[in-house]
Amino acid sequence: MIFYINLDIKSILMKKNVGIIFVFFAINLFACNGNTRSDGEATNKSFIKNNSKNKNIDVEQLSGEWMKDCNAGAGNIVILKTLDTALMEITFNQIQIDTKISINITDTNVVLLFKLIEPYDLGNGGIRLHWKDFSRDSVIAKMEIIDSANANLTWYGFYDNLLKIRTWIDGFDILPDDRTKNQTPIKKCQDFKFSDER
Repeated sequence: MIFYINLDIKSILMKKNVGIIFVFFAINLFACNGNTRSDGEATNKSFIKNNSKNKNIDVEQLSGEWMKDCNAGAGNIVILKTLDTALMEITFNQIQIDTKISINITDTNVVLLFKLIEPYDLGNGGIRLHWKDFSRDSVIAKMEIIDSANANLTWYGFYDNLLKIRTWIDGFDILPDDRTKNQTPIKKCQDFKFSDER
């Protein structure tokens, strides 16, 4: 099996922690291994294909960049091709994280659940957060797929294991304009291209 990786050396050198970047690429490199993971479980992509009854969802079209406003340039979710991991820009120029995705499927819905793996780029505000205390098992966001180009996003925030509370609840750039609502309509802005990753 051959992998083609197009690394933007300039952007990598500008990052504060090249080690985190390397770990991110290593995780995603192994996640792209056909339809099975190293532990033998089906990928999220094949799981959706085999179990979803929603005919409006083309699983091949779910990977890519999702935003509230495709022209805004702030706050996005980039779902990788296997649908097992995603990059999230939580707060513009402050918090960018790597997440793992788990799937819930009902008769009509496909729901992607996001959990924190690690931050991969932090600004001054993001560095001040206590990342080592944040749960890697707690769901931080839920994306209910409507069709291959539209979804509803619910942001829960990071769960602090030490303080037993959620934090950064209002810090995601993809939040509803009407804060009395907990879901934000988001849309697919562009297809996934490996060379387009941060």
